[in-house]
Amino acid sequence: MLDAFKQWVGLHPAKWALDSGLMIRRAGAFVRDTTPQPGNVRVGVVVTPWGGTFIPWYSLATGLLLSRSGCQVSFILDDTVFGDRPFRFKFILGCVKSVLLALRGEFRVVKLSTLGREGAVVGDDMALVRRFAKLNATWELKGEMRQEGRASIKARYENQFARALPAIRKVTLSGGYDVLFIPGGVWGTSGLWAELAHRAGIRIGSFDAGGYGTVMIAGNGVACQLQDIPLAFRLFTEGDGSNVSSIELARRQAQEEMDRRAAGVDAFESQIQGSDGGGARFDGAIMLALNSSWDSAALGLHTVFEDNTEWILQTVELLLKSTDVPVIVRQHPAERLPIAKTSDDYALMLLHRFGDHPRLHFISAADKINSYELMKKLRAVVVYTSTIGIEAAAQGLPVITASSSYYSRLGFVFRADDQASYGKLLMQAASGDLVVSDTARERALLAFYLTQNCNWIFSDFNPWDFQVWKTRALKDWLSDEQVQTILLAIREGTPVAWSNHQKRSRAKLEAGGKVRIS
Repeated sequence: MLDAFKQWVGLHPAKWALDSGLMIRRAGAFVRDTTPQPGNVRVGVVVTPWGGTFIPWYSLATGLLLSRSGCQVSFILDDTVFGDRPFRFKFILGCVKSVLLALRGEFRVVKLSTLGREGAVVGDDMALVRRFAKLNATWELKGEMRQEGRASIKARYENQFARALPAIRKVTLSGGYDVLFIPGGVWGTSGLWAELAHRAGIRIGSFDAGGYGTVMIAGNGVACQLQDIPLAFRLFTEGDGSNVSSIELARRQAQEEMDRRAAGVDAFESQIQGSDGGGARFDGAIMLALNSSWDSAALGLHTVFEDNTEWILQTVELLLKSTDVPVIVRQHPAERLPIAKTSDDYALMLLHRFGDHPRLHFISAADKINSYELMKKLRAVVVYTSTIGIEAAAQGLPVITASSSYYSRLGFVFRADDQASYGKLLMQAASGDLVVSDTARERALLAFYLTQNCNWIFSDFNPWDFQVWKTRALKDWLSDEQVQTILLAIREGTPVAWSNHQKRSRAKLEAGGKVRIS
C-alpha cells in the first residue's frame, strides 16, 4: 500500500519530512554560526519544487551561502503549481515553506501567490506562455514527434504559466534585485523567470545538474545552454589571448580532453569504446549532428527553423536534391544512455520521407561509430548546438549552423540567419568552397577548452547529491574552493570557465611549468 502511494505521489513523504527537519537545523545552525559579510549585491533566490528532486534544497543552501559572501539575499517562493502531480508539488512546497518559515526573522521571504494576478495574459506575454508550454511538452514527452497527449499537455502548461507570469513580472519590475538565482532556465516556470528578468535588465544566475557528480553554473544566463561562455571567451581573447603560455595551456589541455573523448574514456563516456569511422561509404559526406530534441540544453534555440524535425527534414531534402554528396544524420551518442533516452524515432522519420535512399545514412546512438574517426572522412558538419560543432571546426572542418547556440557567434562556424543564406552555405559546403582559417581553428580550440576543460564544477555540493552534502554543516562549504567559484559566478557574474582557467594558469605557474612553442 505504501509503495503504491509513493509511486502515485512520486516521492517518499517520510523521507522528505525528515529532510525538511534536517534543513531547518542546518539553516538555523548556519545563521547562528556565521557572520554576514557587508555587500550591496541584491540577490533574489527563487525556490520552487522541481519534480521530485532535491533542487529546492540546493537553491536554499546556495542562497544561505550567498548571504555570507557579500550578498543581500531574499528568498522568492514560486508556489505556482506546475506539472501533472499537484499533490506532490504541494507536499514538497509545504516542506520548503517549513524551512523558509524558520528563516523568516533573518531573511525577507516573498511568496509569489501573494502578489496576485492583473487581468488576462495577452499579446507578447501570451506568446511567451505558449512558447514555453510547447518546449515543456517536448521535455515531458522526451521528444518532438510523439503527438499522443501533446495538445492536452500544452494546454495544461499554458494555463499554469498564464497564472504565474503576472506575479513573476511584478517581481522582475519591482526594482529590488540585481540578480535572480534560478534553477534551470527552460523547465517549469524557470523559463518565464529567465525571459522576464532579461526584459527587465536583471542579471540571471542559474544552475543545472550535470550528472556524474557535477553542477553547471552560469553567472549570466541559462547554465545548461552555456550562455556565459561568450563572456568567458571574450575575457580570454582580450586578456590571456596575448599570453603565449595561456594559449599553449589551452591548446594542450583541449587536445588532451579531445583525445580522451575520442577514446571514450572521458568523464562522460562521450564515445563508445572500440568504435570506428564506419567505412568508405561515408567518404566526402556532409553530416547533420543531432542534439537530443528534449534536452533543456537544446530547447528553444532554433532561429531559422521551427524545431529539430523541420531542420532535419529540410536540410536532408535540400542536400539530396541539389548535391551528389553522401548525407549522414548522426543521432547524439548520449541518447544510448538511460539518462538521455528519447521518444523520437529519427530513422523511421527519414525512411518515411526519403525511403531507402542510397546516399542517406542514419547512424544511431548505439552504432559503434566514433564521431572523431568519422570526422576524418567528412566534407562538412551541420549542427544545432552539439559540441561536435566546436570539435569539427577545431579539426578544420567547415561547420554550418542555423541556431542561436552559445558558440554560433564566436567566429569559427558559418552561421545562417534565414533559409536563403542557410541553403547557400550548404551548397558551398557540398562544392568544397567553405574554408576554415587557422584563426577559426584556434578560436574553436579555445571554445572547446573553456567549455569542456573549464566549465564543469566537480563537487559533492551539487543538486543531485543532497544525500552526500547534507551530512556536512553548511558553514563548512564556505571554505570549499569549488563552492567559492559558484558563489563568485552568482555574486559578480564571473563565468565559471574563466575562474577555472585562471586556477589552471596559477597551478601551472606554481609548478614552474615551461612551455615550448613548436
